[in-house]
Amino acid sequence: MLKENMMQSSLLDLLFEGRNKDYGAYPLRRDYNKRLTKAVTIVMTLSAMICGSTLLAENKLQVPEL
Repeated sequence: MLKENMMQSSLLDLLFEGRNKDYGAYPLRRDYNKRLTKAVTIVMTLSAMICGSTLLAENKLQVPEL
Protein backbone atom coordinates (compact mmCIF):
# COMPACT_ATOMS: atom_id res chain seq x y z
CA MET A 1 0.00 0.00 0.00
CA LEU A 2 1.23 3.47 -0.81
CA LYS A 3 2.16 5.80 2.02
CA GLU A 4 -0.27 8.41 0.71
CA ASN A 5 -3.21 6.00 0.92
CA MET A 6 -2.26 4.58 4.30
CA MET A 7 -3.62 7.53 6.29
CA GLN A 8 -6.97 7.37 4.46
CA SER A 9 -7.44 3.62 4.83
CA SER A 10 -9.16 1.98 7.72
CA LEU A 11 -7.47 -0.58 9.93
CA LEU A 12 -9.66 -3.23 8.34
CA ASP A 13 -8.40 -2.38 4.86
CA LEU A 14 -4.80 -2.52 6.08
CA LEU A 15 -5.41 -5.87 7.75
CA PHE A 16 -6.96 -7.43 4.64
CA GLU A 17 -4.61 -5.94 2.07
CA GLY A 18 -3.79 -8.48 -0.63
CA ARG A 19 -6.43 -10.92 0.56
CA ASN A 20 -9.81 -11.91 -0.82
CA LYS A 21 -12.37 -9.50 0.65
CA ASP A 22 -15.42 -11.10 -0.99
CA TYR A 23 -16.12 -13.61 1.76
CA GLY A 24 -15.04 -14.69 5.20
CA ALA A 25 -14.02 -12.43 8.03
CA TYR A 26 -13.87 -9.17 6.05
CA PRO A 27 -17.66 -8.75 5.57
CA LEU A 28 -18.29 -9.90 9.13
CA ARG A 29 -15.91 -7.31 10.54
CA ARG A 30 -17.03 -4.60 8.13
CA ASP A 31 -20.70 -4.95 9.08
CA TYR A 32 -20.15 -5.57 12.81
CA ASN A 33 -21.60 -2.26 14.02
CA LYS A 34 -24.73 -2.67 11.92
CA ARG A 35 -25.34 -6.21 13.19
CA LEU A 36 -24.64 -5.20 16.80
CA THR A 37 -27.10 -2.29 16.59
CA LYS A 38 -29.77 -4.55 15.12
CA ALA A 39 -29.23 -7.21 17.80
CA VAL A 40 -29.36 -4.70 20.67
CA THR A 41 -32.52 -3.13 19.24
CA ILE A 42 -34.24 -6.51 18.96
CA VAL A 43 -33.25 -7.53 22.50
CA MET A 44 -34.37 -4.21 24.00
CA THR A 45 -37.70 -4.36 22.14
CA LEU A 46 -38.39 -7.92 23.26
CA SER A 47 -37.43 -7.08 26.84
CA ALA A 48 -39.74 -4.07 26.88
CA MET A 49 -42.58 -6.17 25.46
CA ILE A 50 -42.10 -8.90 28.07
CA CYS A 51 -41.90 -6.41 30.94
CA GLY A 52 -44.90 -4.49 29.63
CA SER A 53 -47.02 -7.58 29.20
CA THR A 54 -46.08 -8.79 32.70
CA LEU A 55 -47.08 -5.47 34.25
CA LEU A 56 -50.30 -5.38 32.25
CA ALA A 57 -51.19 -8.93 33.27
CA GLU A 58 -50.56 -8.13 36.95
CA ASN A 59 -52.81 -5.07 36.75
CA LYS A 60 -55.64 -7.04 35.13
CA LEU A 61 -55.41 -9.81 37.74
CA GLN A 62 -55.98 -7.38 40.61
CA VAL A 63 -59.73 -7.08 40.99
CA PRO A 64 -60.81 -3.94 42.82
CA GLU A 65 -62.81 -4.54 45.97
CA LEU A 66 -66.37 -3.32 45.98
